[in-house]
Amino acid sequence: MRDYRLWLALGGVVCGGWLIVRAMDGDRSTPASKDELPRMVFVCRESQELFVGPARATPAKHPATDRPTLMPGLYCAKCQTWHAGPPSDAAARAPEKVLCPKTRAVLLREGPMPKDAIEI
Repeated sequence: MRDYRLWLALGGVVCGGWLIVRAMDGDRSTPASKDELPRMVFVCRESQELFVGPARATPAKHPATDRPTLMPGLYCAKCQTWHAGPPSDAAARAPEKVLCPKTRAVLLREGPMPKDAIEI
């Protein structure tokens, strides 16, 4: 009659062991490929050129000069232009609002993709 306790305990040990193994197995997911990353707008802080490419940490390297001058683009809805924003590490530390130098409107992280941007 008391055999069910033994089977119940054995089932609990097996389930607990399986959960421990799964937890210690770690994350086996593969890193995102370049095509899977979200696309973002970059602005060269020297030449004001616009670039579009996969998201990455900034300042990123300019494809022609190989200098780290590409900053994340921030969009002004009033003047409908892209402006260079702060580097990604500074934006994470101080998330205060960035204002457009022309209209003093709050710059947005998202806006329409520029048609004249260079693909990187």
